[in-house]
Amino acid sequence: MGHSCTARSVTLILAALETILRQSGSSIEPGAALAAAAQASDPANA
Repeated sequence: MGHSCTARSVTLILAALETILRQSGSSIEPGAALAAAAQASDPANA
């Protein structure tokens, strides 16, 4: 994936997308994307 595909980069882009979606009127649950990413990246869930 390259040097930019780090856990920090993924977290930052997901948080930014959540903010933009909420500001544009989307009814997403705050933190849901970050929680899903954390669960997906947990080796125990592999």
